[in-house]
Amino acid sequence: MDWEYTFTQMLLLMINPKKVYTFSQYRHRMKKQWARDDPAFLIVLTFFILITSIAYGIAFSATTLGDMMILTFYGLLSLLGSGVVISTACWYTANKYMRVNDPHGSAAQKVEWLYAFDIHCNSFFVMFLLTHVLQYFLLPFLLRKIFVASIVANTLHFFGLILYLYITHLGYRSMSFLSHTQLFLYPIGMLMLLYLLLTILNFNMTRIVLYLYFA
Repeated sequence: MDWEYTFTQMLLLMINPKKVYTFSQYRHRMKKQWARDDPAFLIVLTFFILITSIAYGIAFSATTLGDMMILTFYGLLSLLGSGVVISTACWYTANKYMRVNDPHGSAAQKVEWLYAFDIHCNSFFVMFLLTHVLQYFLLPFLLRKIFVASIVANTLHFFGLILYLYITHLGYRSMSFLSHTQLFLYPIGMLMLLYLLLTILNFNMTRIVLYLYFA
């Protein structure tokens, strides 16, 4: 497993996610596949989820082994469970409605399901940094019952979701045989409206999510 390449990808996802999908294009030209053939990225991401689950457990006095296992399960479910559902939906949509017919009659290309899952992992990683890691260090402020705390908390969560959609869009746009990949950006408008509504009503996403985890 290439750990250096994995951490390079994670760094690029934070500063220049387009470059990650340039590497995917290179891999397709060299190996005739879009998906990673190295599980290191998923392993590292799973490890990060385990560490943050322990950190949140300690912060909220969930110190028993059973509590930690439940928190880790929830964290992995958010990655793998949502990943299977979202990746399958995007994979199906891309292959069914976005593929462009080749006028030269060459073999039709299709989106690999594993590549759809790679795109999900890439997008999830950036969202995870905002809504899990950065949020953790801001918890003393975000949990306060003041309007400014709601603004910051909601900004973290909704900006994370917007970045998830944007990086997902980049992943599918990197495949030249797909068209109308801007479809993946359409939910951003609805997210912005929801962000404004929840913020005006002083709903705090950090408090809501943590209540669901620890209630």
